[in-house]
Order: sequence, then structure tokens, then C-alpha cells
Amino acid sequence: MTAPAVLLPSDVHDEVGLADWMEVTMLVEQRRHLSRAKIRRYLTSVLSDEEPDITIDILLQEIARRQRACPTVYPFAEVGGGITFTSSQQAIPYLFMLAISVSRPYRSEHRFKDTDELFDDLVLDALKRYIGPAGLGVRFGAPASGARPKNFQEAVAWLARQLNLPLGAGRARKTGGDGGLDVIVWRPFRDRRAGYLIVLAQCTVQNDWIGKARDIARDVWRGWIDLGKDPHLVLAIPFVVSSSYDKWDELRRTVHAVLDRLRLCELLEGQALARATETGKWIASEITRMTPAEG
Repeated sequence: MTAPAVLLPSDVHDEVGLADWMEVTMLVEQRRHLSRAKIRRYLTSVLSDEEPDITIDILLQEIARRQRACPTVYPFAEVGGGITFTSSQQAIPYLFMLAISVSRPYRSEHRFKDTDELFDDLVLDALKRYIGPAGLGVRFGAPASGARPKNFQEAVAWLARQLNLPLGAGRARKTGGDGGLDVIVWRPFRDRRAGYLIVLAQCTVQNDWIGKARDIARDVWRGWIDLGKDPHLVLAIPFVVSSSYDKWDELRRTVHAVLDRLRLCELLEGQALARATETGKWIASEITRMTPAEG
């Protein structure tokens, strides 16, 4: 049984945790199909569920919801009262975010730096699809990558040049992280004039993610770069947010768009990740870490 290496659901009514657990169990045990009888045995042995058939219905409803949300990227399906898994390149974004969400070794060893850039770049790919084929974007998060200068003040000036916008009246500090900005995308026009869509995204793999929605202070950023009107704010997370999440209304009033695992996968339908090979290797490595040693 793979449970010790996988984060378990909080209870038998936690549909998100149930689905994540079953999905990763199939990956670790290399199963293409789980019958209803096998799922029932897992629920009774691992979760001590006294009414497993009710729980199975909750689980399968969540699997079906995910399938509807991103049918070409989501690699699992509810079939005949059980669950099937189909491996494909299209599934890389989903499997990557799934492993980030429920791998016990990843969480307990605090290996978040291993995935920060990969997740930011996945979000960058998704956001460029979100704003259309003429969209541009960069990863701005710390530690600096690509052409972004390491010095924060220089990085802000560099970003302003990419946007073809003047610096703001404020003065950016010389050192210190990324100002809450992990990814930025924009859709300029051929006239190269200001006045176009700009999206600022905070990306986090932390379990306590709701507070991260406030990490980007748009007034501060307008002081550093003359963005004109308020930019579009996004929070991106690798987790699935339950359809009954009670803080959704609060969240949507904090940022303009919330991109959870299903929404990110919807945006990435038909799109290969820029770093698909590296992401796929990380998934394979993490599955190995979650697989119990024999003997």
C-alpha cells in the first residue's frame, strides 16, 4: 500500500483529497485501472471507512468533474464504476501539479526550490495562452532566471524596458526577492504605445496559499513602473480547489483570476510545455520517491 508516501485526504468527505490520493496511488502502483471493488478495499484498509460505497460515489463524482474541466489534459476517467489512467505527453502538466500537491517526501523534505522555476514556467505558458497568440511574458520570480538581473532595482528597470514603459515615481529597493511577482505577461500593440493588458501573477506551491493572493501590491508596482491603470492580478496554485470552497468569493475579490490545477490544465490544452522534458523527468523522479521500497 502506497499511503505512507502520499498525503491522505483529511476525511472521507474530502473529495479533492480522495481523488488526488487515488490518482497518485495508480501512478505509484503503475495501475491502468482501479475497479470499484479495489477502491473499496483501499478505503476500508487505509481510511477505515465504514461506508465505502458512499465515499466511492463522492470520489467518482470528483473524477468526473475533473474530466469535464480539462478532458484532453486530465489522464484519468470514471469508467464503469472504476477509474482508468491513460499516459500521454498532454498529461505532463496535470501529473506535475498532482505530484507537487500530494507527495509526502516532497512536502516533508521542503524541496520547493526544486519545482519553483518549473511551476512558474508552466504558469507562464498558460498565461500566454490566456491572453492570446500575441502575448509576451517572462518569469520574474526569485531567484532570478533567464535574462532578469539579480539586483532587484536593476530587474525592475529591465522589466520596464521589456514593457516599453517608463519607470514610476517610486524607487525600487536594490535587493530583495521579486516583490511578490513571479510571472508577468502582457499583450502589446504594434504602435508600441502604453495602454494594453498586463497580468501580474503570484505562483505558489505552499499549502497555505490563500494569503499569497495578497503578495502583489499593485500600487507599489505602479510606483516602480508606470503601468497606468491597475494590472490584472492572478494567483496560480498546483492544487485543485473544491467546488464548495467557502473562501472562493473572498479570493475572487482579492485577485482578478484564480488559476488552480484544473484551470491551468484547461489553458494548456493542446499546448506543449516549454520545459516538458525537465518537467517529465521530475515527475518520474518523484514517483520513484513515493514508491515504497520492497522488502
